[in-house]
Amino acid sequence: MDAALLEDCVLYGRKVARVVGTTFMSTKFRDRDIPLSCFVQRVVELVARGKLVAEGNLNYMRYSEVRLPSAAATKPSVEGGAA
Repeated sequence: MDAALLEDCVLYGRKVARVVGTTFMSTKFRDRDIPLSCFVQRVVELVARGKLVAEGNLNYMRYSEVRLPSAAATKPSVEGGAA
């Protein structure tokens, strides 16, 4: 799931809702019984591990963005904490 989420991320910000929705509806996960909230929790964990950088409050996926860290990035910023 993490690899699929990271595949839809780029170096500029994308809405978390888009990243999660694209992965959720992909053929890998479409027929599985995985709740949408699991995908959101994985995004939060990827941010915590420094694999993604977040802008905004991840508790509101339509109002937050994630991107791949650039080479100059030092630490991920998470506003509002984990869900």
